[in-house]
Amino acid sequence: MKSRIFIIFMVWVSSMLVVCELYAGEVYLVAAGNNLGIAGESALQYAEKDAARFVEVMQTLGEVSPRNTRLMLGKTALDVQKALLDIDLLVQDKKLGSERPNVLLVYYSGHADAEGLHLGHTVMTYHMLKERLLSSAAQIRILFIDSCRSGGVTRLKGASYLPSVGVDIKSRVATEGLAIITSSTAGEDSHESDRHAASLFSHHLINALRGAADVNRDDRVTLNEAYHYTYQQTLRSSERTASLQHPSFQYDLKGNGELVLTRQDRAGVADLLIQKPGLYLIARDDRDGAIFAEVSVGGRELRLALPQSVYYIKRRGRRIYHEYKVELSAGKTYRLSDHSFTTQQYAHLVRKGEGESSYAPGLLLLGGTAADIGPGGRWAPNLIVGTSLDLSWMSFSLRGRFNPGSTTSSEKLAGIEHSEYGLGLAAQRYIDFRWLSLSFGVLLEASYRDYSPSGTEGVRISDGWRYGLGGLLGAEKHLQGGLSLLLEAGPMIWFPGASGDGGASASANADGETNASADAKTSDATALPDSRQFMFWAALGLIWRF
Repeated sequence: MKSRIFIIFMVWVSSMLVVCELYAGEVYLVAAGNNLGIAGESALQYAEKDAARFVEVMQTLGEVSPRNTRLMLGKTALDVQKALLDIDLLVQDKKLGSERPNVLLVYYSGHADAEGLHLGHTVMTYHMLKERLLSSAAQIRILFIDSCRSGGVTRLKGASYLPSVGVDIKSRVATEGLAIITSSTAGEDSHESDRHAASLFSHHLINALRGAADVNRDDRVTLNEAYHYTYQQTLRSSERTASLQHPSFQYDLKGNGELVLTRQDRAGVADLLIQKPGLYLIARDDRDGAIFAEVSVGGRELRLALPQSVYYIKRRGRRIYHEYKVELSAGKTYRLSDHSFTTQQYAHLVRKGEGESSYAPGLLLLGGTAADIGPGGRWAPNLIVGTSLDLSWMSFSLRGRFNPGSTTSSEKLAGIEHSEYGLGLAAQRYIDFRWLSLSFGVLLEASYRDYSPSGTEGVRISDGWRYGLGGLLGAEKHLQGGLSLLLEAGPMIWFPGASGDGGASASANADGETNASADAKTSDATALPDSRQFMFWAALGLIWRF
């Protein structure tokens, strides 16, 4: 808690300070991604895609030209070394006569351990990598490593350690030197996310470079801003995993000025302005696709630079979220507030595993009808009151049921009045569509029934417990806020339990007539079944999630 308060304070301080921006001469980039590691390491899903996306954002919003870029996907350690040497030759050609410092960016995503990077079956040690960077002709060298236990590189000789939440916000980024940013500390795992179709660290780093990290809203993202944002968001996202992930930042830099990595006013992109505070989940092209960007907006307008495309944007609220569909064209500026939105329940996010909370509680009230299936069965009113709990993997509800009703014998000679009280537990899976949610599941219930013949005061045929198992189908339509219209129905099979009095009552009625006489009158009446019964029920009502 204290570290989070410190982060917020430092970000606020950074927005208040006027710092000197450092614009580089030429920026060079070597990006490597390898899904495969050494023997015994499971294949990654998104390491190579992460590297390609990092190149895309740096070429679009940074100062990196395709000529100064080397993208190495699925290559060996020797291939990456050759790419670094090739880029260094370009740096040397530009170094003479350049007034601005040249910058070398090196990005890696893949397997690693405390000793080095695992590029397929080959290993590039941190010592070898660092020696290559220190010998580069570029004045500023920035290394990004997204891998497990990548913090091992920061223990190498020559880099002074800086605590993760203590990055110097003032004019500290330099005109020469080396900075290293890793996705985790030396003993931590780095996580991939199917929800983001990326690693957590790279996903948030790229969001930062698109403008999410622009604290002072000057349309520039500096190295310090990018690290601060990536650290906070990676830590937040990893809270749901088996272990926390703490990105680290260490440097040996000299000089003054904030190193600008990207600019949101570059040509070839669309600018999306977001004013209303909240957390925004952005999918590209496909409404239910992977999260392309995830940004938090505070009290100031955020400018996000995005490629030309169609985006589905969800703004999360406490109980509901708003969904926008925005088509962006390059070179134009759009305000999200100018677009209409549809309202969806927050429970949808929870069930997809995307909600900030892992559950969504609710209350339900349904009214309907139910009847035993078979000769003499008739429909009777049914009232259901309960509470619900939506989780990402299942939805549950605990419900009470009251069912007053009557039946007659097949010969229509006599009737039976009864009241039934049930307590049930339902487990359901939801399928959420844009306008409607469908569900299916099972219902377990125990009920208590009290029977008496019609017109025979003081006489009971039987009372007792029975137990039911059934299927459950539901359809839910969101109305407003946390309120939805709910329709449920399903069959039940009942198993008899213990009777409350073991059969007919022995009490006399008001005329002194014994149960034997009463039983004679109802000898042709419907007898209570002593075997399995089948029932069908349906109910309509409201569910309110809070």
